[in-house]
Amino acid sequence: AARRGALAVASPAPEDVFEESWSLDTIGNAYMLRVMHTDVAGWRRLIVVNNEFHMPRTRIIFEKVFGLPPAPARGGPYVLEFVEVPDMGVEP
Repeated sequence: AARRGALAVASPAPEDVFEESWSLDTIGNAYMLRVMHTDVAGWRRLIVVNNEFHMPRTRIIFEKVFGLPPAPARGGPYVLEFVEVPDMGVEP
C-alpha cells in the first residue's frame, strides 16, 4: 500500500509500472530488471521505490548494476530516480 501511495505521487500511468518479482534479494532485483527487462525493452528512465530503511542499500546496488557496461546502445544512459516510502511495518 505504501508503494502504491508513492507511485501516486510520482504519477506514472498504470501500464508504466513494473514490479520485478523473480528475485530473492536486492542485487537480484537490479540484475534481473536490467538484463531481462530494461535492456530488452529499451527503458532508460526508471523510478525505484523502496522503504526508507532499505533505500541506501538499494541506491548503491541499482547505481552499480545500471552503471556497468555495456552502456545502452540506444536512448542514452540510464536515468534512475529513487522514491522512499515510510518504514511502516518494518523493524530495523
